[in-house]
Amino acid sequence: AKSDPFDNIVYLKVSGSDKPSTSSRSRRKKRKKRKKQTFSAYEKFVRKVAERQSDAASVYVERHKRSNRKKKNGWLKDFVKNYSKTLEKLYKL
Repeated sequence: AKSDPFDNIVYLKVSGSDKPSTSSRSRRKKRKKRKKQTFSAYEKFVRKVAERQSDAASVYVERHKRSNRKKKNGWLKDFVKNYSKTLEKLYKL
């Protein structure tokens, strides 16, 4: 692991005596957060659904843009085709 330059802090104490004294203080390492095992399957399912929705949305946007480039109001004419392709991506048919 890469060391942070501010992990160890050195203090310089100057008091009435001739010699200053030093003390150091280290930062504590953060503990890793634990997950409950009961929720891991649900988390995995929700994450996969979210990823599929994201993929499907990007597919639709690309097809929408392509239809618009090809013809005037092309997105409207190709809507059913574009939307069905999006649903295929969403439900992995």
